Amino acid sequence: MTVRRGFLYLGVFLVAIGAVTLLVEAGTLDRERVTAALGLWPLAVIAIGAGLVLRRTPAALPAGVLGAVAPGLLIGGMLVAVPDFGSRCADLDGDRGQSVTHNGTFAGPARVELAISCGELDVTTLSGTDWQLDARDGSGRETVVSETADGLSVDAEGRRHMGWNGRSVHWDLVLPTESTLDLAVAINAGRGTLNLADLQIDNLELDMNAGDVRLDLTDATVARLDVAVNAAAAAVTLPAAGDLIGDVSVNAGSLDLCVPEDLGLRVRGETTLGATDFNGLIQRGDAWETPGYDSARSHADLDLSASVGSVDINPQGGCK
Repeated sequence: MTVRRGFLYLGVFLVAIGAVTLLVEAGTLDRERVTAALGLWPLAVIAIGAGLVLRRTPAALPAGVLGAVAPGLLIGGMLVAVPDFGSRCADLDGDRGQSVTHNGTFAGPARVELAISCGELDVTTLSGTDWQLDARDGSGRETVVSETADGLSVDAEGRRHMGWNGRSVHWDLVLPTESTLDLAVAINAGRGTLNLADLQIDNLELDMNAGDVRLDLTDATVARLDVAVNAAAAAVTLPAAGDLIGDVSVNAGSLDLCVPEDLGLRVRGETTLGATDFNGLIQRGDAWETPGYDSARSHADLDLSASVGSVDINPQGGCK
């Protein structure tokens, strides 16, 4: 039986994270000692470096396993060192306060910045130039909205270092399809569903940290796309029309990337202690491409990096 080392290392990494958190919760490991051991974090960097140096030697397999275990133990220790990190954001489906509605109009091209921590974000679209936000805040939280004729910024106060005071927030945002937008979305320890049909976007930045997000760009037009997935899970459906360039990075997380039938996709990049499945793509030089890339009416060129993460292009069952 052949074992894919990328999956092996990813599994070892995840087992290390889970083992630390489970043993602390069970009382087998002392939380204070684990916290004190975080000062040895340079050892994780050394282990990763050793794995890279020895990857073409007979010691490649044990060095690779060590390079996966060390950062897993480090991240697991970080999680248990702040015991209220998870509990502070454990009520994503809980009750929240009364909804407060904010409205506005964009006079032309606009920039939209959304930063949600410990909460849920739903974004849809509607024809016209008007936007609307319905925000429901949990106790101890306050959604702060700053608006101008060419911009919208939404943030949730009540946060503190490495955790949150109070309960989660929920935002339902409707964006206009007749205004060209720059859109920056940051989701930390939360969930996001972004169905951006017919939206015109010059630049789209998605930064996902601890949580999951579903981004559907099927009927949108996007000139540039930058996606960062850190200790999170993301599913992204690319636009069916228009040309797109972008950067995608996955660190200790997973990404499902769906490609519409008429879109030509070219992917370049590297994977470190991770795995990438190029389902349906063919290798051409230093890149992977969809068949018929050159003759496709629309193209997406992406630079990909995955570090202790997994990327699945055109996964079975789609990007749900």
